[in-house]
Amino acid sequence: MTYSNIILEKFLVFIEDILIVNGTKENQKYLPIAFILFFSLLLTNIGGMFPYNFTLTSHLFITLFFAFICFFGINFTAIKRHGIKFFNLFLPKDTPIFLVPLLVFIEMLSYFSRLLSLGIRLFANMMAGHTLLKILSNFLFLILNSGGIFILFDIIPIIIFLLVIVMELAIAFLQVYVFVVLYSIYLKDVYIIGH
Repeated sequence: MTYSNIILEKFLVFIEDILIVNGTKENQKYLPIAFILFFSLLLTNIGGMFPYNFTLTSHLFITLFFAFICFFGINFTAIKRHGIKFFNLFLPKDTPIFLVPLLVFIEMLSYFSRLLSLGIRLFANMMAGHTLLKILSNFLFLILNSGGIFILFDIIPIIIFLLVIVMELAIAFLQVYVFVVLYSIYLKDVYIIGH
């Protein structure tokens, strides 16, 4: 067994644990989708950190596209599984009749904000981090090209820039992790309807 197989297996177990811990045991069957989602988002996040490369996830349309696919898939599966009973999600039991319209509106607004929470969170963090890297790299380029007698002080901006790169790599991974965790939490609605 090669090291790449071992690493791949560890990642599969890692993503499977995310699905089960944050959802239900039935979420296991969505492991291939979560695995593809995790690595496609991770590669697009990290790919933009290379010079002269483009970060797909720093555009709202792309992140909303990923979020919409997840949201649509979850709702399609839940309606297919539960039929009309799925809409009980929007009305808590024993609600007084005069509160029904307001509560249904609030619950629907809360439910559909999941789509925005998936897409906007990823977009905002990737856009902010990659913009910071662009600004710092331009600043570092200007400092290093200015020359001068204080060449020793040039090491400080280089260290800061390298630390920001490490932080941005961690954020790129963390945002994908949060996306998949939220996806697995939202998958619970497929199996458990109610409050």
